[in-house]
Amino acid sequence: MSANNSTSIIYTGPLGYSLAARIVITSVLMVILIMTVCGNLVVMLAVARLRSMRTLSNAFVFSLAVADTLVAVGVMPGAVLLQWNNGEWTLGRPFCLVWLSWDIYFSTISIVHFSCLAIDRFLAICDPFRYPRLVTKLSVAVMLITCWLLPGFISYLPIYTGWHTYGIEHLLLREPIEHTCFPLVNLPFALICSVLAFYAPLAAILFCYWRIFVVARRHAKKIRGLEIAAPERSRISKMQRDTKAAKTLAIVVGAFSLCYLPFFTLNVLDPFFDYSLDETKGNKVWLAITWLGYCNSMLNPWIYYVSNKNFRAAFRKILGCKNNHSGSRSDDDGDCTEVTALNRTRTNGHLQIFPSQAVGVGTVV
Repeated sequence: MSANNSTSIIYTGPLGYSLAARIVITSVLMVILIMTVCGNLVVMLAVARLRSMRTLSNAFVFSLAVADTLVAVGVMPGAVLLQWNNGEWTLGRPFCLVWLSWDIYFSTISIVHFSCLAIDRFLAICDPFRYPRLVTKLSVAVMLITCWLLPGFISYLPIYTGWHTYGIEHLLLREPIEHTCFPLVNLPFALICSVLAFYAPLAAILFCYWRIFVVARRHAKKIRGLEIAAPERSRISKMQRDTKAAKTLAIVVGAFSLCYLPFFTLNVLDPFFDYSLDETKGNKVWLAITWLGYCNSMLNPWIYYVSNKNFRAAFRKILGCKNNHSGSRSDDDGDCTEVTALNRTRTNGHLQIFPSQAVGVGTVV
């Protein structure tokens, strides 16, 4: 394929949306941006303000919320502007490189945090006796530092050294490329970046949650075996909670995979097909699956809210939950009655998929 033909396929012209369509699309994208910022700010406030939420496990949740907020304030505005301008990049090539670096960096940080959360829950549930010795302030600090430093090697370093376009420079020399900010990368970078930023974390997440699921089912069978003489209603209730735990795993892995798998699949395959997989005007497919990845940063706080009782109580407190006990003490944490009550609730031996105050077992998610 000639350079001219390759260029015409890579940059397929402006999106061509009408003003009304641009207003609708931009409005929807702005809603996603605002919901991402607000949701993750609530997560950070919940962990920072409520003493019951300040655990080592929730350090990962707090750091993930910071990364997702940076995706919203550092990456999404450029993508919104690109859509509003019908696919035309108006901020110049230098800032395009900055924006692409931020996109890869912050999105990768968010993905890597998911694998850290999965490893934390894997150790807490599958190896609860060694968990306190393995997950310490030092080990958590090392993991968090790694989460924030490692993505720099597949974002800033290759982007600013030009490694990501080595061997395909001729595709960037045509003038149309100057009017867009397209994530054009060579095959080695596409493979290395996709493996390190997505497929390796996804493999870790799938393995950890598979082991958690196996252990959860094993514990559920033991519990039911010990309660043969218990009332039928008790057995049904526990089976329902076990089913809910399994559904939570499906939500976690499903949402993560649904948001990121399309982008990283196309990112790997596109170089093999001479960058011709998206021949739509303005590369609409690329733009759509890129925003699908951004949506994971918006969904994360809602997954916490739906899947974890402690987070639900914390969210309600941050959003205005009132303490109904007259004369109860008021401290700087602002713990509300519901959080305190949850912390006194018996665990009943059920597994906790998302972190809270307990170590290995806790309130059913």
